[in-house]
Amino acid sequence: MTFFSRKDVCKAPVFVWIILSLTAVLTFFSIYFFLLTGKNDVCAFKNLKRANYIHFYNGGKIIASKNRTLLYDKSFFEKEIADKYKEVELPKNEYIFYNPLTYYIFVPFSIFSFNLSLFIYASFLIILYLVSIVLLIKTFRRLFKYRFLILLLSIIFPPFIISFFSGQPSVIWLFIFALSFYFSKKDKIFLSGILLSALLLKINFYIIIFIIILFSFRPKLLLGFVLGSFSLIIVSGVFDSFVLWKEWIDYSLLSRFHNIYSLEENMLYRQHSVKSFFHLFYSTGSVGKVLSAVGLIVGITSIIFPILYSIVHKSNFSRNSFWTTIILSLVLANPNTFDFDLIVLALPIIVFFNYAIIDRISGKNIIIMFSLFFAIVIVSSAVSFITRLQLSVPIFYFFMVNSFLGVRIKEYFPKAYNAVWEDYK
Repeated sequence: MTFFSRKDVCKAPVFVWIILSLTAVLTFFSIYFFLLTGKNDVCAFKNLKRANYIHFYNGGKIIASKNRTLLYDKSFFEKEIADKYKEVELPKNEYIFYNPLTYYIFVPFSIFSFNLSLFIYASFLIILYLVSIVLLIKTFRRLFKYRFLILLLSIIFPPFIISFFSGQPSVIWLFIFALSFYFSKKDKIFLSGILLSALLLKINFYIIIFIIILFSFRPKLLLGFVLGSFSLIIVSGVFDSFVLWKEWIDYSLLSRFHNIYSLEENMLYRQHSVKSFFHLFYSTGSVGKVLSAVGLIVGITSIIFPILYSIVHKSNFSRNSFWTTIILSLVLANPNTFDFDLIVLALPIIVFFNYAIIDRISGKNIIIMFSLFFAIVIVSSAVSFITRLQLSVPIFYFFMVNSFLGVRIKEYFPKAYNAVWEDYK
């Protein structure tokens, strides 16, 4: 069963395009009214306004103002929010952890009033997410004919929903990976490395990526990554003689780095890293700190998988497996991987889906299989919320080992696999 082939799309009646256009317009108007109506009398709206977006919006406002050099002044940052957004329920502490490049991204959004900016940003996240999924689909020929169905199912991916309602820019991380992966599959490795350097926006991802590329002996990828990084720093620093970059380094090292080891207990169930997995066994006192440190060390060892894969599988190197192990390593090795950062798992999910699918699969089985992959995140998050145990950690390790070994579903369960798919052979 083929869904929306290129030939079918070309022959679609005019009324179909009219309906699709109206649906898109109504969707964006729905976003507008849902996000912007009322005066904090709608719970979801109130939660969104006091969530993460206001932090980035405020940072963009400060950079665009004459007080740019005060961006990393914690008291000034909090005072700006308190003075300009009195109706918003503020968090107790604001940590200005992101580097200047990240806040520069939000300068265009800060030009508009907060409500209009919020709508434009929400629309931007939806479009960027769909573009990212399309890029991933285009890397696999067999998935292309199911593109509309996959896009539809992708909207329900929990990390995307959480990112959308929290205002976190996690969709940008996925877009960077998707675009870099796409060009990597096109054998444009140097360009892929340049694009990957944009993860400078997310410094904890950036550091792990740099270590993996450095020791994986991928020279073109590394060269593009390094040159791209220097270019981004120079372009974003030339406007203020690198004052903000200097301030960020001082602020991060002195007032933020220690928080890697001292997460609040009530935040641990939202983490999906090996560090939080260990820490949750006993999260208080000196024992909790020791377990937290041990978990961080064990988690960092997960970056060995993509490095070893690049070396061991040199003769039968698969970019699919290499990139999948990289993404899973980012999640497991990070000190803090919250729910919305799991959006980067869309890349390995689509890779796994491509491995599992066969050309004549029905639309019904497409829905079932793709939903099962997405359900992994739902189930692991639900278990962690109820039991405070991060089931996601062993699941992600399982998939990473499979990627490293090149194991396929049919190799684990050959009889069941053949029984399910024998009608399509």
